[in-house]
Amino acid sequence: MSKKEKFYEYKKIKVKGAFHHLFRGSVNENWKHHNSEGPAIEPVDPEDRSIPKKYYFHGIEKTYDEFNEFQQSKEGLPWYKNPSMKAVARFWYVKQFYYIIIMKIGFCGTMSVGKTTLVNAIKGLPEFKDYTFKTERSKYLRDLGIPLNTDSTIKGQTVFLAERAAELMNEKVITDRTVIDVMAFTSLSKEIPYYMSDSFEQFASNLLSEYDYIFYISPEGIAIEDNGVRETDAGYREEIDISIQNLITKYQYKLKNLVELKGTTEERIELFKSAISSWYL
Repeated sequence: MSKKEKFYEYKKIKVKGAFHHLFRGSVNENWKHHNSEGPAIEPVDPEDRSIPKKYYFHGIEKTYDEFNEFQQSKEGLPWYKNPSMKAVARFWYVKQFYYIIIMKIGFCGTMSVGKTTLVNAIKGLPEFKDYTFKTERSKYLRDLGIPLNTDSTIKGQTVFLAERAAELMNEKVITDRTVIDVMAFTSLSKEIPYYMSDSFEQFASNLLSEYDYIFYISPEGIAIEDNGVRETDAGYREEIDISIQNLITKYQYKLKNLVELKGTTEERIELFKSAISSWYL
């Protein structure tokens, strides 16, 4: 199955304290509320009673009873269409019908949060054995004399952006940096004036819709490790994280799917697999 043959897109966004599950059948369609697994609109805080749960199928609002009736009827579906058999169905679909996951996936986050470690761990998953993996290249670029971190120049950041654009030329790619990271580091460079970083950001943001999935990794509870290249200043690390979060909020409308990953490497991998599986089946 080629990327052009995918017949739907799904994303989950957060607006004013509520999660919205959205669907569209093609790039020319407007997004519609849809969730066959639960509420299409639900409060971020499960204890928040001010935001009512609402159920939609393909943009049509349903009552809870109608949704519940649909859930019960799923048991009569064949295994390959029954979401309750998702894990089994996905395995057989891949093995028997050569259903190939074709995605452009990026991990973003500030320094030393385990992006490269996670990408290297994903290399061992059979679903992604044919993927191109792109991991940390800072040491290589530093050796070329390209300034990094707060000393970044507009020329150097253009090189980083060109690398991200080249990665996105692959139909099946997983990378431990995204365009969002480049934008964040550019905005905090003391060598790049605001008017220049702002123009750079607007230009770079045009690439964000190329990613099928962006996974944001929080630095919460993770200590900085010195690899000889990355900045180890805790304050600067936090500034980069805040900048990344602000950029995600600012350009959320351009992101197809955004998922936050927390916990151990093993827990992150399970969250990653769950997100990919829910999107494809």
